[in-house]
Amino acid sequence: MRQFGIGIALVFLFGLTACKEDPIVPTNDSLRVLFVGNSYTYYNQGVDYVLKEMMLADNPAGTFITDRLAEGGYTLEDHAATVALGNKLNQEAWDVVVLQEQSTRPITNPNVFYAGARTIDSMINLVDAETCFYMTWARADDPSMTAPLETAYTTIATELSSKLAPVGKAWEYTLATYPTIVLHQSDKSHPTNAGTYLTACIFYIVLYGENPVGNTFPYTGLSDEDRQNVQQAAWEFMLAY
Repeated sequence: MRQFGIGIALVFLFGLTACKEDPIVPTNDSLRVLFVGNSYTYYNQGVDYVLKEMMLADNPAGTFITDRLAEGGYTLEDHAATVALGNKLNQEAWDVVVLQEQSTRPITNPNVFYAGARTIDSMINLVDAETCFYMTWARADDPSMTAPLETAYTTIATELSSKLAPVGKAWEYTLATYPTIVLHQSDKSHPTNAGTYLTACIFYIVLYGENPVGNTFPYTGLSDEDRQNVQQAAWEFMLAY
């Protein structure tokens, strides 16, 4: 698998994200990531699971810990009101905490989305971790959702000087460029295994700083051809983003 040199990796990572003054730049052998979200996070064994397995396939001797706090339909406002969130944040020395809002909230009520994000970001700062926003995708029957989702996520990530994983834009690119890859379930909302894998590939690039092309993790329910095409789509998109 092609890997970045240290200098190239730093330029690439800093170019992709609005970083804090003292950002956490994951190394090649250690990364601890917590995902906070809902079904878009936990479907198909979870983005957290796929990301960890990809990192282990790249570096079997590494220390990679991923976990999630995800409840069906939950908003960030819902998570902020729970004791479970504080407990989970203090459970591990997290490097990055990923925030995924309910799929339509950033469009229908962006101010409430921003308020929930600010509250959780302040909690993340208290445990010396970095926030990363997980931009979600448009429904299969309403591609016009992509633009307002991008606007809302970019706005709050910029305000809070946080990382941003542009998953929804990567879905848009992949659907246009690799039309044989099916990313949506029949409900036109939730991800297929290919959708979850594409999502994990974007986090693999944004957080781990590596090219996913050639990663050997054999994710269930995904053919070798589709896995390779998804890896390529993620990499092509992020190089141009």
